[in-house]
Amino acid sequence: MKESSYAELKAELEALQKRTEQARLAEIQAVAQRAAAMLNEYQVSLAELRAAGYRPADDLAKRVGRPRRAGGSAEPKTSSAREVKFRDPSNEGNTWSGRGARPKWIREALAAGRTLESFRVA
Repeated sequence: MKESSYAELKAELEALQKRTEQARLAEIQAVAQRAAAMLNEYQVSLAELRAAGYRPADDLAKRVGRPRRAGGSAEPKTSSAREVKFRDPSNEGNTWSGRGARPKWIREALAAGRTLESFRVA
């Protein structure tokens, strides 16, 4: 039996990896189609999926390798977990807890002559 060279083994490996990825994508498509059919049949909403523990693959990818926080939660704290101290009256979605760097909307307003106190939540 003749031994393969490094170049031959590398080419075989690349071909196998390509076939593996093609098979994975085909299986994902089949699983997604079956899941979509079931979700449509039972009229399951995204909110119901999340309540049952579903997390989109994008969310999972962000958490891979992230150490667990004290208390067992792998979820990062969100800005909504902190008390809002400043709010933009012209856009209720613009809020700031007063911690960390000033957000762009506050910096722009201050540069335009507004005061920080004009955004303070009572």
